[in-house]
Amino acid sequence: MLKSDLLRALQQEISRHDFSTFLDGEPSFANGGPGIVTPGCSLCKKRFYTMAMFIRHINEDVLPPLLDRLSSSRDNDANAPLIKPISPVRSKTLFDDPEFICGVES
Repeated sequence: MLKSDLLRALQQEISRHDFSTFLDGEPSFANGGPGIVTPGCSLCKKRFYTMAMFIRHINEDVLPPLLDRLSSSRDNDANAPLIKPISPVRSKTLFDDPEFICGVES
């Protein structure tokens, strides 16, 4: 699988999840029901109260299943032409540049 395809798949899945609010219980309190507006991931309906909890959700609940799906689709013979051979020489990546990642100069 090409790096650009992998990056696109990761970005699409992560962008589906957001640190927002969702209605916990139907109907809402405004409509006479017991519903409570709860902070968290509106797609997964998981409660979070801090950004750190949301980032942990992305790292532990979202990315592992996505990578499993991508790796299983990569193993499919129909996708074999998309797989590029891994070169033995490691090239420099964006993650090697600390200024790009965290905005600090080295």
